Parts: sequence; C-alpha cells; structure tokens
Amino acid sequence: MRIYTVMSRSLIAMFWGWLACNAAFFLCELCFELFHGSLLIVTVFFTAYAMLYSSVAVLAAWLVIFLPTDLLVKESSILRSPEWAGPCGGLAGFLSIFLPLVILGAPYLGTLPLALLASVCGFTASLYLVKHHPRVPSPEEPVPPITIKNDENAHSFL
Repeated sequence: MRIYTVMSRSLIAMFWGWLACNAAFFLCELCFELFHGSLLIVTVFFTAYAMLYSSVAVLAAWLVIFLPTDLLVKESSILRSPEWAGPCGGLAGFLSIFLPLVILGAPYLGTLPLALLASVCGFTASLYLVKHHPRVPSPEEPVPPITIKNDENAHSFL
C-alpha cells in the first residue's frame, strides 16, 4: 500500500479521535460549570482554547505513535480487527500521556483526566481506522467454510 494512502487514512482517523476527545472534554467541562453555576460562555471559551492546544498534542501523537503503528502493523494482523484495535488504541493513548507525566513526577490523579482524554482519542481513531479500512486476510489464512442455512421456503431438487 502506498505511504500516502496510509498517511491520509491515519490522519483522518486521528482527526476523528481528536474530535471525540474534545467532545468528551466539552461535556465534562459543561457538567463542571453547570454544577458550579458558571456561565456557558466560559465553557465554550475554555473548550476552544483546549481544542487549539490539543490539536498540537494530537498531531504529535499521530506522528510519533499512530502513523508508525499503522505503517508497521500488517493489513492481515489480528490487531486490525475492531475487538482488538479499539482497546489497544485506548490503552496506547492512555499510556502515552500517563507514563511520561508520572515518570516526570506529576501526581497520579492530576494526570488521570488528560490520560483518559488521550484514551478516548486513541480508541476512536483506532476504531475509525479499522471500520473504514477493514482487515485484509493473508493468503495463508484458511478461508472459513461456507455455511448454508436451512430455509423452509427453499426448494429441493434432490
């Protein structure tokens, strides 16, 4: 597969992950602001501010984590199935933020919200990628047998 195709499909997937991450952030911020009786304009402004800066972080994550993974994992890999891609992407997103911040000395609870948002981004991007670009079985993989359902309206010629 051409590198341009892989780059464009993974960038689009990461865009949807970024959008889901910011939607989750907006909803959490909205609940927090409504609970404290603040104005809605504060939530909108803070979300726009977060979207601007999170776009830089998501672009860096795409270049360092998501794009190399998409290039290295074979199209026939089991990791390209939805039941594996979503959890693996979510875990990768979580660990990509949580581990470096904890190693640098940040408190666990302080890094947890950012790591959960990164998890939403990774989960969504991975699922988008495998849903829109499904797994291609390898030629060595056995083909499942064809099953024929017993239909009572079917006519038998035997």
